[in-house]
Amino acid sequence: MRTFIAIELPAKIRRKVKEVQDQMQSVGWEIPNSKVRNPPSIKWVREENIHLTLKFLGELIEEQVQKVIRGVEETVETSVPFSISLESIGAFPSWKRANVIWVGVERGKEEVTRLQRGIEESLMKLQFKKEENPFSPHITIGRVKRGARIFDPTNLEFSTEPFLMKEISVMKSTLTPSGPIYDRLRAIPLGIQGIIVER
Repeated sequence: MRTFIAIELPAKIRRKVKEVQDQMQSVGWEIPNSKVRNPPSIKWVREENIHLTLKFLGELIEEQVQKVIRGVEETVETSVPFSISLESIGAFPSWKRANVIWVGVERGKEEVTRLQRGIEESLMKLQFKKEENPFSPHITIGRVKRGARIFDPTNLEFSTEPFLMKEISVMKSTLTPSGPIYDRLRAIPLGIQGIIVER
């Protein structure tokens, strides 16, 4: 089964992200080196699928999934819940040649990065390959099928209220003609005995 590790977002945060997706569909786009102004082909992430990926693992058998769950449990058992907020809109690798459109993590960025690093190190012990690119906490909201540049992305403001992140999810992704379907395999709480940190 296709498996990944993620932070799931509350419904109200996903709705807020959907609102900015709708805004972006209504603004002007242009294709580089072309005088034609029209929307690029963008596949927007469905509202119910919006999440923060910590590690994509690919196809695993059940035995591997159980090892991953145990590894994540050991990693987060001493962690404590913390607040996360989202802010800003960006694109990889740049707005001029956008492939991925994302919203960024503001509050909680260091904590998320520390969690991801711990999970990465734990899974390396289980023979999973380390990510080559540095981890950058973000939520993918759209994938551009051909290079495009938005006219003025700075005009689009985005931010959310903080929410309390209390658990990590091990997820299954099922590919279908209409897009992926995500199912939670296991929700793993951060250190149950920890003191909740609110900032």
